[in-house]
Amino acid sequence: MANITTIEPIRYGQHALTSDASGLIIIPPTYGLDYSLATTINGFTIAGEAPENTSRAVAFLLSETWVKLNSDGSTAALPTQKLTVDSLLAEGNAPEDLPAVTSVPSFTGQRIGLAYALWAEDPEGDMPSVSVVGNAISNQTVLTQVEASPTFTINGVLKVVDTRTDTTGGGSVLTEARTSADGGSTWTEWGDPEELIGTDVGSMQLRATLTVVTPNSDAAAISSAALTYTPDGASSTSEIGTVSVVSLTEDWHDDLSVCNLTLYHQPLVNASIRAYVAFRNETTYATREVVGTGTGAPQAYTFVHQGGIKLDTVQAYVDGVQVYNFTADTAAGTITLTAAAGSLVSVNYEYGWESEDWRQMTLSENRQSVNGQEQSRFVYSIPPEQLANQTVATVKIELETKEDSVTNETVGVGTGSAKSYRLSHYVKDQSIALFANGINIQTGNWFISDVDAQVVTVLAPQGTTITANYNWISETPVIYKYIAIFA
Repeated sequence: MANITTIEPIRYGQHALTSDASGLIIIPPTYGLDYSLATTINGFTIAGEAPENTSRAVAFLLSETWVKLNSDGSTAALPTQKLTVDSLLAEGNAPEDLPAVTSVPSFTGQRIGLAYALWAEDPEGDMPSVSVVGNAISNQTVLTQVEASPTFTINGVLKVVDTRTDTTGGGSVLTEARTSADGGSTWTEWGDPEELIGTDVGSMQLRATLTVVTPNSDAAAISSAALTYTPDGASSTSEIGTVSVVSLTEDWHDDLSVCNLTLYHQPLVNASIRAYVAFRNETTYATREVVGTGTGAPQAYTFVHQGGIKLDTVQAYVDGVQVYNFTADTAAGTITLTAAAGSLVSVNYEYGWESEDWRQMTLSENRQSVNGQEQSRFVYSIPPEQLANQTVATVKIELETKEDSVTNETVGVGTGSAKSYRLSHYVKDQSIALFANGINIQTGNWFISDVDAQVVTVLAPQGTTITANYNWISETPVIYKYIAIFA
């Protein structure tokens, strides 16, 4: 049994006249419920919360038609096909009714889009949430899956590639990277990301190949990937390290013009946070597009639509049966595979993806939250003359740390016994020299805490003034959560 889970961020907007809050998200089939390999669909599990005085509803996109599910598993087209929050709440499924649906034959072999409508009477109160988990059985075994990251714009020297993976049993994760020097028009071959450490990188993309050997026993997953780099032009006397966090890219299927971003993070000490947003034009999903006939030998087929093809949405079919042994070159717009002579080769893919045009957001407010966290708010509005059919949006958060050195910092007064002192900064790589009344304190008479590199324990003669010279590094800010609101 395969559990297919979709949990997506929800976009909220406040009604000017009614002072309530609502959210609508539309998830295209490529990111919705994947039943393309399913032979039986046997129900749903619903997650999320429905606080008092809130409402929520769900609809499904089947063959380009929005439908609701009846209790017997049949479908009914929604009267309103151009969805709004109000229409979906009135015409869609209540999430709590879906677990009673135990079979949906028309979903078999399909990718299903999703729409969620959420509403709350009090915009300052608790908001509802929902996610749909579909249960399906397949007679085909998928042992390998490829996941690709967004494109990261670095324009600097790469310092660290930190990927977090989870494997069980014989599961494995192969992480690869490729780079581009011209903004994504041409790319290098995929290779080991560690080989790029210390090199000057323009744009970079990561992909992970997830492999299992024994189904229902092994597991392989990649949970996160972070890049640390030094931007070109950084000062030679104080090194800047930058970590970028890029959100999920969403197509809201509605013209966007404004982004409000709220970050909850640790207080900033010798560090800074910047925020960017990228708006792009709406993409298109091609379904079962015929690209040629098989020859019995490896053959390159050309996609009908060129430009901005999203690698992880490419699927191949031979005479209507999905196949996995293929190579897609999104830059060349081709897919290479071997199909029996005379067989029909078709593909699914999403195209029209543009490169991110990152626009720096303005810090509108920075204040202390009640729990000791800092809350930073950023905003960006597209200039009126640049408004267009921009429905795709994502945000990027840059966490910038600083490295420098300090000389002759007064640490404290010696007591004649070991005592701990807090320095002004975090010591980098134990690079510190300590002095008592200007006389060097031997290494064995001091140590830096393994838990907190800002704490040094020193044994110095009573009454002497302890000073320190050391290289320091600021702590990378920790982001606890962020909320992006697009309108």
